Amino acid sequence: MPAPRLLLLTLLCACLPGLARAQAENSGVYLTWRDDPATTITVNWLNLYADAPATAWNRRPGGEWRRVGGTAHPVRPSGLWVRRVQLRELSPDTGYEVALGAQPPAGTATGYPFRTMPREFGRPLSFVTGGDMMHSREMVDVMNKQAGRLDPDFALLGVDLAYANNVDATRLVDFFQSGLLHARGRNGRLIPMVPVIGNHEVVGGYRGRPEVEAS
Repeated sequence: MPAPRLLLLTLLCACLPGLARAQAENSGVYLTWRDDPATTITVNWLNLYADAPATAWNRRPGGEWRRVGGTAHPVRPSGLWVRRVQLRELSPDTGYEVALGAQPPAGTATGYPFRTMPREFGRPLSFVTGGDMMHSREMVDVMNKQAGRLDPDFALLGVDLAYANNVDATRLVDFFQSGLLHARGRNGRLIPMVPVIGNHEVVGGYRGRPEVEAS
C-alpha cells in the first residue's frame, strides 16, 4: 500500500472510536416535561457509555451557552444509559438551543432547537397524538415525518411505542433515532413528547412493577 494511503488509513482508524462515541452520545435525543412546560424542559438522550457526561448546554439563539448538569441511569437489562438534564428558568413561548457534551459547541456551531410552551392561550396550540407506533422502523419513520410537517407544539404518544417490552434495546434506539431524524418541526425544532407506557413497555406485559420492569 502506498505510504500516503497507509497514513490516511492509520488516521481514520485512530479517529473512528472518537467519532463513533460522539455520535453515540447524541443518539436518541428527545424532550419531555416533568414540570411547568412554559419555563422548563427535560432533555433526554441515550448512549452506551457509563462514564459519558450528563451535561447539557442551552441558550437563546446567538446568546451565551449555559452549562447544566443532570443524571444518568442504566436502561436494564440492556447496556444502554439514559441521561436527563432539567432546564429551568426559561421564558415562555421562546426559542432555545440545547447541546450535549462536556464542552459547549465551538465557534458558530449550534445545538438542537426547541421552544417552550406559552403561559397563556395567546395563540392556537396544536399537538399530534398516536400509539401502537413502531410495528417497523419504516412505518414509524413515515409517521414521524408527517408529525414534523404538521409542526405541532408537542406530541402525545399513548402506549406501545417501540414495542421493546423492556428487553429489546435495539427497538428503543430505533424509535428515538427515528424521532430525532424525522419528527422535527419548522427549522429543525425538536418536538417535546408526553409519553404514556403500555403493556409493550413492560417485561411480561402485565401485572409487573413499572418502577422495575418498565422501559
